[in-house]
Amino acid sequence: MIALRSLTPLLLVGPLLGGCSATIVGTPEAADADATSVTGVVLVEQSGSTLDGAHAEISARFLRVHGTVDEGALRLVGASLQVPFPGECTALADTDVAPTSRVELLDVGTLTLESGASHATLQPRRVPDVIDLVSGVLYTTRTDALGGKVTLHATGAAVDVPPFTVEANAPSELRGLHLGGVEAHEGEPVVVATGPVDLTWQAGELGTDTIYVDVTNLHGTVSVRCAFTDEGHGTLPASSLRDDGSISVHRVRREALVRAGIERGEVRFDLARVIAFRTHH
Repeated sequence: MIALRSLTPLLLVGPLLGGCSATIVGTPEAADADATSVTGVVLVEQSGSTLDGAHAEISARFLRVHGTVDEGALRLVGASLQVPFPGECTALADTDVAPTSRVELLDVGTLTLESGASHATLQPRRVPDVIDLVSGVLYTTRTDALGGKVTLHATGAAVDVPPFTVEANAPSELRGLHLGGVEAHEGEPVVVATGPVDLTWQAGELGTDTIYVDVTNLHGTVSVRCAFTDEGHGTLPASSLRDDGSISVHRVRREALVRAGIERGEVRFDLARVIAFRTHH
């Protein structure tokens, strides 16, 4: 049986735990209280299958704060991801974590992304001051589904961040999903019996990516998040599937983004598939 525990302790201590996948990639030196640091987070999010015409939503944030970026700052700009340890589930809670300092989203010039034949320019959007906590530039774009090597290039800003190029490898999309031994197809609910339910999938090529699963009820509220190693199988606890709803299965890969002017950061891929289910008592 997978342990179920509140998310609140993770929100408070997640960034300090080496085993928690919420930690941004990088090993910054201890920061002086008056010094500033820059953290880059590039998110590549894709839901569905390329066979069904899935697209990728790409966003990028370059946060400058006094000291080191904390969980509150990441949540404030939509760059946080809290995932329990593999083999555990957490009950999601609406706990706000305030940033310890003001967040400035830096302009890094023109930001482009290439993957195979795809070429996209991320559009800068000016973020207005939010109760004097965050302001600056957020980059976003939508493009074809990505695969293989991804190259991100920034022309840089004269003062803050010089030009840089970073390469990362996208994970394979999720295939072979079965819930309770039944092959899952998007749009077709799977009937599951009450009790623990096995979830299986085709393991990733590396085996080192993280799998997390969000269980959502019919009202659209995520109630439970479980995490597994990418070995192709896991078990969802009976308590998470009491009512009809859906699960979204995510494969996450995080690769370091550390360049001149950027002390720490990551390129994070999050590829998801959604399965509807009905419980059979």
